[in-house]
Amino acid sequence: MLTAEPRRVRVARQAEPLMPWRIPNTQRFQWLSVRELLLRERILMVSEYIDDNMANAYLAMLLYLQSEDAKKPVQIYFSSPGAALKPALALYDTIGQLKAKGCKVTTVSYSLCAGMGAFLAAAGSPGRRFATPNSLFLLSKTGQATEIELEAKQMLRESERIEEELSSITGRPMEQIRKDLRRNFYLTAAEAVEYGLIDKVLVPEDDKGSKLDKGTRDPWSGQVVKPEVGFGVFADPDQPRTAV
Repeated sequence: MLTAEPRRVRVARQAEPLMPWRIPNTQRFQWLSVRELLLRERILMVSEYIDDNMANAYLAMLLYLQSEDAKKPVQIYFSSPGAALKPALALYDTIGQLKAKGCKVTTVSYSLCAGMGAFLAAAGSPGRRFATPNSLFLLSKTGQATEIELEAKQMLRESERIEEELSSITGRPMEQIRKDLRRNFYLTAAEAVEYGLIDKVLVPEDDKGSKLDKGTRDPWSGQVVKPEVGFGVFADPDQPRTAV
């Protein structure tokens, strides 16, 4: 729908925000969804469980951006509670295809990224994988019990591939990856950096551009105690922490 002038932000029936976008070289505007506007800036928001339909949609977006300019950077923001195995691997391969052609893929985790969602968040270009301070990662085995019963050999092969890719991404030995994936393995943003899943935690900056102090000040001594980067903990409290 075209209008001469945008008056206010409109909301679609399913509560998806619509924003006015000015058509180039004209005085007319078109209402577009926020996702459409972000896509024009080569930014994707992955904020739901990734099934076949969602993976196809994101895959199509990435292929479109690749056809538009194969080497222009792409940003992907992740807040995914998980993903089906095959669709996630298809999306992972497509991201790899972009990187292989010289595209710098920046990934930003801003909430919970669980299972294959965490795996995809770690698929960005080296040095360009970020997380906000309060984001959380959950590493876990792939596949449901019913799927494993029906396709045990295939699921085992896919699990081994995920372990190999995680080992390559993080630089950690396969033995440790297998051990960590035996139980749900939670990591904070700082722990994910230490583990090798991402590269940096994004923190606010003051007016001078220096990073704000993330530590806590002791009221008696006045000294600032900065938190140490720890390691992920198992969801099962009876399981020990992973030695690094």
